[in-house]
Amino acid sequence: MRPYSEDIRLRVIHSYENHELALKRAIELAPDASNAFFALGELYMQQKKYSEAEQRLRQGLRIDNHSWRGHFALGRVYWASGDVQQAAKQIALTLQLNQDLADAHLLAGNICCVAESGRMRGPNSKPIYASRRKESSLVK
Repeated sequence: MRPYSEDIRLRVIHSYENHELALKRAIELAPDASNAFFALGELYMQQKKYSEAEQRLRQGLRIDNHSWRGHFALGRVYWASGDVQQAAKQIALTLQLNQDLADAHLLAGNICCVAESGRMRGPNSKPIYASRRKESSLVK
């Protein structure tokens, strides 16, 4: 008899495979449906298949470049894979398209923390939020 945790792991793998097959079939039936590409990219991201996730999300963005969902998912892929600069670009685009997306603001805050700590370098680094620090009135 298999241990309970092994049984759950196999069910999750089987579930991912079924979900992947369904999404690939949806893409075959409607190759211009950006949401199917976004969903497949998000599924790959959950499995830590970042290269495949990036490819599918970019395909979806070629169909609908004004999708906050696609830019947000791509930003999350870049963040998870350690590419902070690309994550910042995608999250900035996300917030331009949907300023009310709380999760994008949370990720933007994390990106800003990394940027301020000096771990984000590069000639194209642009702040997502403008600095809002004010000098204290106690400091003269």
